[in-house]
Amino acid sequence: MLPMIYALLFALFFLFASAADPSPTYSSSIPLSPNSNAFSRGDLGSKVTVDLWIDLACSDCMNDWPLIDKVYQEYGKSVKFNYRLFPLPYHQFAFLLAKTTQVVSNHGEEEDVFEFIDAAYIPSNQALIYNSVTADMSYDDVLEDIVAKWVSNATSISEENYLKFMSTDYSNEPLADYNAEMNARYAFKNAAINGVIGTPTVWINGVEVDGLEDIDQWGLALKEAGL
Repeated sequence: MLPMIYALLFALFFLFASAADPSPTYSSSIPLSPNSNAFSRGDLGSKVTVDLWIDLACSDCMNDWPLIDKVYQEYGKSVKFNYRLFPLPYHQFAFLLAKTTQVVSNHGEEEDVFEFIDAAYIPSNQALIYNSVTADMSYDDVLEDIVAKWVSNATSISEENYLKFMSTDYSNEPLADYNAEMNARYAFKNAAINGVIGTPTVWINGVEVDGLEDIDQWGLALKEAGL
């Protein structure tokens, strides 16, 4: 008799416990931020938002960049543009470039981050970062001999300070930017949880849009979105 009573009491306890909290709360490992680690410009109050998922070591992004820049120049006064870095794992030094962009955003002047992105997509610079070229180079080689020069040439940050910001010796280098490292990771995770699988990827008002091959097609897409 007692086992049956115990079983009944356990069942009732489980039933009431489930009813009290029918939907468990899960915490996110990606800290929420107003821009989800995007770099934004244009009309920040616009009802039309373009999200651009890019990888600074991606030749397809480089090829599309002149058109993307033309679209911004045409519609930047009426559309919000979010630039979201998604460093693809098969591009050997894509994450280094993603972290660098965070460093430039954190420590440079207002437009420096976009100047750095422009510099990364210069064809002669892209040619230096390809897997086939960097296959036998170390992380420090690429950091010091290639990317540091892009930063100093395109932004207000000196090579010396850039290398300090990029340091991972957080105990001994006071300028080492831990937040840049983490924000680059969060940006990657944000792309992953949103189902982005490649670059460049374009969203307009949260909907993925393909086939935007010229300024006229972009204009039609933005008009359909409510511009």
